Amino acid sequence: DAAFGPYDAWNPRQIWMVVVLVSGLSLAGYAASRRFGASRGLLATAAAGGIVSSTAVTAALAAGLRKGEGEGAVLAAGISLASAVMLLRVLVLVAMLAPFALAPLAVLLGPAALVSAAAAALFLRRPRGEDATEATAPTLKNPFDIVPALVLAGLVMILSLAARWALDRFGDAGLATVLTLSGMLDVDSAIITASGLPQERLGAVTAALVFAAPVMANTLVKAGLTLAV
Repeated sequence: DAAFGPYDAWNPRQIWMVVVLVSGLSLAGYAASRRFGASRGLLATAAAGGIVSSTAVTAALAAGLRKGEGEGAVLAAGISLASAVMLLRVLVLVAMLAPFALAPLAVLLGPAALVSAAAAALFLRRPRGEDATEATAPTLKNPFDIVPALVLAGLVMILSLAARWALDRFGDAGLATVLTLSGMLDVDSAIITASGLPQERLGAVTAALVFAAPVMANTLVKAGLTLAV
C-alpha cells in the first residue's frame, strides 16, 4: 500500500482493489443473467449484461437486428437499456472511488441514463409483429476469468502513468484526451484511472468532466458499432 514508479503512478493495493470491485459488479450482472435468462426475456439479460459489458450486449443485439432474429423494437430497447445500466454503473464506481465528483457527474450522466431508459420504453410501446421470432439473448462470460482481470490491472497501470504524464505536461485537456481515447475501448479502466489521480489536482467539476469524456467516447463507439453491424 505505497506509491511507486514514475510520477508515483502505481499503488499495488489500489490497483488490485479496483479489479476486485469491477469483478464484483460483473458477478452481479452474470448472476442476474443466469438467474433470469431467457425465461424473463431478452430485456432482463440485456440489463444484466450492461453491468458486465454494454459494448458486448450492443454488438450481440445489433447482430440480432441484422439477422432478423426477434422483434426489432425489443432488440433496440435492449441496446438502450444496456446503455442506461452502463451509465448507472459508472455512477456507482465513482461513488465508491471518487465520491467528491459524484454530484456534478450525476448532473451529466443522470439525464443521459433517463434518455436511454425512455428510449427503451418508447421502443417497447411499438406494435409487435405477430410472426416475430424469438431473439437469442447475449451470452455472458465468466466474470472471474483471471485473464481479463490481469489485463484490466495492466491497462490501469499503463493509463495511470499516461494520465499523470499528460496532466503534468498538458494539464486538464491532456488528461481528458488520454482518458477519452482509452474510454473508446474500456470505460471502467478510464474511470478507475481518473479516480486514482490526486484530488488536489482536480476540482469536483473538472473531475466530473474528465469522467464524462470516456463515457461519451464509448457511447459514440457503440452507436457506430450498431450502425456498422
